Amino acid sequence: MSTESHEPDFGLDARQRAAREAVRALGAVEPDPGFRARLRENFVTGHFDGISPVATVTEGERPRRIRRARRRWVGMAVRGAIAATLAFVLITLNTGPQWQVVAVEGTDRIMVDGRWMDCDDLSPVQAALHPGCRIRLPQEGALELAGADQLRLRLEGEGEMTVPGTAGRWFGRSLESTMKGPARMWLATGPGFVGAEYSVKTEQAAIHLRGSALRIVQGAQGVRVDVLEGRVHAVDGEGSEHTVVGGRSLWIGVDGSRESALDPDVAAFLDSWRRSSRPGPTS
Repeated sequence: MSTESHEPDFGLDARQRAAREAVRALGAVEPDPGFRARLRENFVTGHFDGISPVATVTEGERPRRIRRARRRWVGMAVRGAIAATLAFVLITLNTGPQWQVVAVEGTDRIMVDGRWMDCDDLSPVQAALHPGCRIRLPQEGALELAGADQLRLRLEGEGEMTVPGTAGRWFGRSLESTMKGPARMWLATGPGFVGAEYSVKTEQAAIHLRGSALRIVQGAQGVRVDVLEGRVHAVDGEGSEHTVVGGRSLWIGVDGSRESALDPDVAAFLDSWRRSSRPGPTS
């Protein structure tokens, strides 16, 4: 019987037909049971040859890295909240006392931050006060302020003066204010001012004190510092330093500087005002 294939040759040449017949003559490929078993095991365990194991997640279990990241972020959030709370409490407890209007004399209005305010009711004036606010008074007017047991201020004159803050309990204990134009500032420190410092910048000098009762008078020709008690340091426009002790006055002006004994009338007024104002000065 002839074994010649009757299938169409589709234009195959003799060499291609011989190759086809050789492939057909190969035996059937039997499956390898070992390979099949290894494939099943790799699929179940997630481990394939040459490839790192694949992490699996069982029901009710999250990957460890997710849990670690969550704990880290939660810890950071808790620490941040604690730090913010402590900062808020610290700042709140550190805040110094508010300025209180003690008296307004010789005028029925004062200017605060460029706005004239009537003095019939001092509540709006009180509400307008803040560290750095600008005060102007008519020529005969006077404004007295008290910062609890820290400071007492009396502002007079037509010039502009800024109100300092009050000293914080632990930090923020360096205070500053300015004087421009003809103005007078009476100042007495109290027990709550111990450890703090106050600087008054005038047009001719910078005046620094830590505890004192004094008066600063600024005019067109210079500034005079009258010291009843304590010690005051002044730096003039040329950088020269001066120290004034209780019972002495210092003049710094366009004609130079000089020191003299405190005028008895000024000393008497300062002493009376300081005692009535309470607090008394610290040394």
